[in-house]
Amino acid sequence: MRKKRILFGALILLGISALFAAALPFFSGDPQAPSSPSPEPSPDPYSNEYAQLDVSSLDEGVIQVRYIGGAPARVKVQITKSGGTDYNYDLSNDESWESYALTEGDGDYVLQVLEHQQENRYRPVFSCPLTLALSDPAAPFRRSNQFVCFDRDSLAASLAAELTEGLETEGEKIETIFRYVTENLTYDSDRSATVEAGYLPDVDDVLTRGKGICFDYAAVMAAMLRSQGVACKLAVGYAGKEYHAWVEVPDGKGGWALKDPTFVSANQDDPKVMAFVSTPENYKARFYY
Repeated sequence: MRKKRILFGALILLGISALFAAALPFFSGDPQAPSSPSPEPSPDPYSNEYAQLDVSSLDEGVIQVRYIGGAPARVKVQITKSGGTDYNYDLSNDESWESYALTEGDGDYVLQVLEHQQENRYRPVFSCPLTLALSDPAAPFRRSNQFVCFDRDSLAASLAAELTEGLETEGEKIETIFRYVTENLTYDSDRSATVEAGYLPDVDDVLTRGKGICFDYAAVMAAMLRSQGVACKLAVGYAGKEYHAWVEVPDGKGGWALKDPTFVSANQDDPKVMAFVSTPENYKARFYY
């Protein structure tokens, strides 16, 4: 496949800034500040008239939430570890379940469901404390969630199984899937120019179309790896001075190694870009999914 070359600076300006400048309130937590006190505790700590919470996979760092309040308003989920970062997500108001990961390790968290009131003000309608004791520190990064969404029937899963058939080590699977993503996806400049806040990658659609933005590249790679049992992090933060998304994979030594499929995909022959992506100090993650 002949790939469209993307200049390093242009990719940052068009792709990263367009996606995350639009979505910044969604990630930052601050604009979702509650406009009223938290609701009174429910007799059932996992549900009230507004929301239901499924904690059956809590030991793997994943919970499911659905909104049952019936209002047509925009709804958010906020997950905060004690002393940690606010993670803010959209939640559908059609009573469907959504999966969210608790990615800051063992400890005490608070989950809130927030109803939109006006402008950037939200009202808490459900609140629940959670204590996380993971069965495996990497468990949240092996599961599907709202940002890395797949199941056994997904194209991402079947394609990953085909590509990794016969491979024995995690390292082989990582390199094979990374190579596939970087060689078969191209950068979607049209999407980068029109993406809106709250955008979520559809990994099968991205694979079918063969193109995406940085968030798509990272989500596709993460979904394919996780579907084959390989833990990996979808990271969102800064590449240089700009917001970006990438993947972190096991380094074989108990730590994590950075993989940037977006920059590598279109710039493998550019020594400056390859030097940039090979230097972890150029990246600073704010959120992990």
